[in-house]
Amino acid sequence: EEHWLYPYLDDDVHEWTDMTGMLRLERERVMLPDNKWIWANDWSVNNPGTCGENADADGWEYAKDFKSFGFKSRYFKVGDTCRRRRWTRTRLMKPPKLDD
Repeated sequence: EEHWLYPYLDDDVHEWTDMTGMLRLERERVMLPDNKWIWANDWSVNNPGTCGENADADGWEYAKDFKSFGFKSRYFKVGDTCRRRRWTRTRLMKPPKLDD
């Protein structure tokens, strides 16, 4: 972790964003669509594939810059200056209330 310190690159995305990397979001402020839903679990890192091939053991994917990230994830290469990882959380629709 000590190798990834502020200040970052000029074209860096925000620390927490939506899946496009464009919309800044704070992880704990992500809202459910409406009151018909509940969170089923807490946030967790979604590891995209095989350790050492698609990501490291902590789920980080690497690239030379943020514009280089694509749909295929990859492990660290010399010269990489950016990394990202995907966090997910499951939501469930609330069960209907039973009439008494």
